[in-house]
Amino acid sequence: MVEAAINLHLDEVQSCMESGGGPTLDDWRSGTREEWPAPDGFPRQWGEPHPAAGSGPITWTEAWEVARPWFVDPDAKPFTQTSAHPGEWFQGEYDMVYRWSGTPKIVDLKASIGKGDRSGDYLDQLRMYAWLWWETHDREEQVEGLEIWYLGTGTVKQVNLPSEEEMAALDSELEGLYEKIHSRDPSIEECPPEPSPLRFFERGGIPADTPVHADERARCTRCDYRGICDGSDHDIELPLETRVERFGHAR
Repeated sequence: MVEAAINLHLDEVQSCMESGGGPTLDDWRSGTREEWPAPDGFPRQWGEPHPAAGSGPITWTEAWEVARPWFVDPDAKPFTQTSAHPGEWFQGEYDMVYRWSGTPKIVDLKASIGKGDRSGDYLDQLRMYAWLWWETHDREEQVEGLEIWYLGTGTVKQVNLPSEEEMAALDSELEGLYEKIHSRDPSIEECPPEPSPLRFFERGGIPADTPVHADERARCTRCDYRGICDGSDHDIELPLETRVERFGHAR
């Protein structure tokens, strides 16, 4: 999976090289750095040109540096590099952000092959990242791309970008959900036991030929709460309540 991630990054480096370094090459060569530069071993405030900076056609070494994405510091404490909504009721943490083209692209890494129901949730996750970027940049800057890198297959899945109208609606929806959860305890009537459909995906997060399970309650078969859920007809098997077994020993 590490090799797959490096190969996918090298594809970005090659694209940067073939594009002549993108619109920020001259600024990079002059020593200009982003407000939040990609981690490259140099201080955040650094007024000198990069040692690899040259002139004329871009070199492979320059392309490697120019294409370098912002990424989460693996040594940082969990959730210390998140982006927070201006209203402080939502936060998210991007895995990588490529900016060499002049417009950001958000990439999420998945240490999997992309099969299973979760691949459907990943689409919503990436679209929320696009919305969060828009919200944290005064609704004036949008991302140009959303990608899921499945490292188990070494493939890229493109995610459709949400429109401004969709992002504005998402903002209202999520804020309403936050207020419902945190302002009071919801009643049981507001939490109907209606599971979402179980979805199927092939390797690389590709929708299967049969995208949804025919049984509307297929998700219930592996749910830990099916024995006590009002929406399930599963008969839970309870012990006689006369003994407890622990590590193979009865008491």
